[in-house]
Amino acid sequence: MQLYIVRELVSLISASPKEPKVIVNISNPGFCRSNIMREATGAWKLFIDTLKVILARTTEVGGRTVVAGVERGKESHGQYLNDCQVDT
Repeated sequence: MQLYIVRELVSLISASPKEPKVIVNISNPGFCRSNIMREATGAWKLFIDTLKVILARTTEVGGRTVVAGVERGKESHGQYLNDCQVDT
């Protein structure tokens, strides 16, 4: 849903006769290890901790995708960034 909203916003910005002063893109940092679920208990905590060990990346690596989205130029306007690369 978020991707569709961003793409619609980009089409509205791009339809303007003036050159856009902002670049809108969307970045996916992925599943990162953090303390956001620190209050989970029981089976839910075990499940989340297991997923973190198997799938999660560090918050530093996840943050790189966000930074890549910020530093990209006009070519990334309206694009989806995954692992620091433009993805479709």
